[in-house]
Amino acid sequence: MPDTDAVRSELRRHARTQVCDPSSSYQVSDWLVPMEADPLLSRGMMGDGVIDFGTIGRWVHDAGYRGDVEVEIFNAAVWATDGDQVIETMKQRYRDLVLPAPVG
Repeated sequence: MPDTDAVRSELRRHARTQVCDPSSSYQVSDWLVPMEADPLLSRGMMGDGVIDFGTIGRWVHDAGYRGDVEVEIFNAAVWATDGDQVIETMKQRYRDLVLPAPVG
């Protein structure tokens, strides 16, 4: 498992230096642990993993980003769930976890 402080430091640096590039986007999903054999598939629904959306959202906002927020989840369990249920869960988790951070 990577050093949490080092990861937070790198994320904060990236938010300050890269987020206002005109080609920037802000994508959210959660990081599940333990990881899947294919790490790409370890992206879960917000709230199911270890991401601190409030802190990261503030860093992104403080860096000046005012664009769209895209939910991007790569996860076989989510893909196997009824689409309407996934959308409703995603909307609620977005409201509860991502939206409180001033990102728009």
